[in-house]
Amino acid sequence: MPVALKFRLCTLQLPEDFRISSLRLLDSGVAVDAGAAIASSVPPASGRLEGLRDGSGCSWDGAAARAPGFYIEWSFPALTNVTDLVYEGSLLRGALVVCDGQAAELVQTGAGFHILGAVETLAALAPDFLWKLDASGVNQVDLVSGAVATRSGGSIVAAAEQVGQPLAFAPGSNGYVSADIGSFNSGNFSAVFDLLTIGTSNTVVLECGDNEGWSVQVDTGGYFKINIGGVASGGLNTTFQIGDGVPRRLGFTYRRADRLGTLYVEGAVLAQKVLGTPNSATALTIGSRFGAFPIGAGSRIADVALWRRTLSAEEMRQTKYRETRDWLLPRAGVHRTYVAIKGEPPVLQGLQAITALASRKLLDVECGGQGRIYGTVSRKSTPANVPLRRRVRLHRSVDGYLARETWSQADGSFEFREISTRYEWDVIAWDHELQEYSTVANNQLAEVA
Repeated sequence: MPVALKFRLCTLQLPEDFRISSLRLLDSGVAVDAGAAIASSVPPASGRLEGLRDGSGCSWDGAAARAPGFYIEWSFPALTNVTDLVYEGSLLRGALVVCDGQAAELVQTGAGFHILGAVETLAALAPDFLWKLDASGVNQVDLVSGAVATRSGGSIVAAAEQVGQPLAFAPGSNGYVSADIGSFNSGNFSAVFDLLTIGTSNTVVLECGDNEGWSVQVDTGGYFKINIGGVASGGLNTTFQIGDGVPRRLGFTYRRADRLGTLYVEGAVLAQKVLGTPNSATALTIGSRFGAFPIGAGSRIADVALWRRTLSAEEMRQTKYRETRDWLLPRAGVHRTYVAIKGEPPVLQGLQAITALASRKLLDVECGGQGRIYGTVSRKSTPANVPLRRRVRLHRSVDGYLARETWSQADGSFEFREISTRYEWDVIAWDHELQEYSTVANNQLAEVA
């Protein structure tokens, strides 16, 4: 990325609630934004912009932050090189551009973003234990009670695939973190953790009481599994691959009354089964079984939270803080050509295209691209100019092909992203209440995002 005096984070795709605890600009892993002035097109609804630097954070009204033109900007006193944007908080996708009083130049899309080990969503559910596993020393302090877990071997490394924060525990060939969790196994319990594993061997992620207690493992083949109350009757095996080097937030719950165990991936239910009854062990180990069966070279674990209760499905959904790898988008200027062959899935249309991963939309060589079309839907008849929530479809003008489909927001705004700038487009707003005729804007050209 070239050096510049001013950088702007813009063309954001945001969740309903836009909350950021920390947002820093780095050059090769070193923060360089200490002397920069921070501004935004819309003031935060709570907190201060300076909180992005000191970790206190700030948040914006969702509708305002999603409106076209929203940005966060850093102005430096001298030319500065920026290689990475590191943040903690809501799912964030967008582009970092150079804008030194000239036309904004797209220099990088999400490939330089790191998502931090977000503990906020875990802490909000009041866990009984919560370890970030980022302390450089032997002692790993529980953020809830202050109790200390002990690291034996292994190392603290960068949790992301690139250099920079956050940090995580890598057990290596025989390392582990251990803690006494008392009578945890005697009732209902739940656990959530961030994991990146590489390999297909049977390894131990975290456990209390070996297989006769409970043991979260990578099964042979790289699959997600858990044993509770023994291997024979208490094993929940899946064919979900977690040994592929992709960072994920995983978890499980156990309800003692009916011995029901449930595995979760990114807040969604993966599998359920009636399992065994765990023993009364009290020693928790993370990363291996006291040095045996470690999760492997290049693997790491962080943000381990435990509850002495069965989290509900809704609570588990709230632990999700990212869409795996969806924030890793191709760099601007990288273009690949794909040829459809027999057996390939069909080109996505309408709502299928809207809900597809952003990376797939950017690689849609027919209708995908770096453009966007946006506008508002409002009532024409009396009372006039009232914003409406309506279905909006995007058709290619030349042949009427349905490329995208969405619904306008409560304020009437809508937007289509990652669309081709090669074509002209027809935008059609449909009135499902049958009070108005459909409205068409023909031959629209996409704006380069």
